[in-house]
Amino acid sequence: MCKSRRRDDSYSSTEWSEAFTLSVSNQPKTQITSDMRDIPVGGSVTLTCSVNPLSSSGWKYYWYRDENSSEPLTTQDAVFHSNGQISVSQEGLYRCRGGRGNPVYYTEDSQSVRIDHRGDKISTTSLRHFLTNSPSLYGFLARATFQAS
Repeated sequence: MCKSRRRDDSYSSTEWSEAFTLSVSNQPKTQITSDMRDIPVGGSVTLTCSVNPLSSSGWKYYWYRDENSSEPLTTQDAVFHSNGQISVSQEGLYRCRGGRGNPVYYTEDSQSVRIDHRGDKISTTSLRHFLTNSPSLYGFLARATFQAS
């Protein structure tokens, strides 16, 4: 409830307003998921950012690489899809957050997901008849591993 009075008259005031309830809640949380854990070099992994509760709508998603970066990723860094999804192929520690409204109200940052390139030797047995004087063939896999922030 509230009431007001004029600055130049401390004796008069309005009637009390109707009572109202003000609810305050924590910032919504974001969650980051990956479509796969191992990806071949030259490939990419799709990351999805979502806001909990899932019934929330109207969010725009902001993506960041590396722990201390405050600059969102651009189309030069990733392929942006709809519904909070991006495809990335560069190593790094990725996180996201949602924002909506004007001025923009942001969620908490998501946990981080690390995309690493790891060298794993692959079998060349089926390719031997195509190769001559080649000591071995190496393929690389990128592994997406989740890290709690």
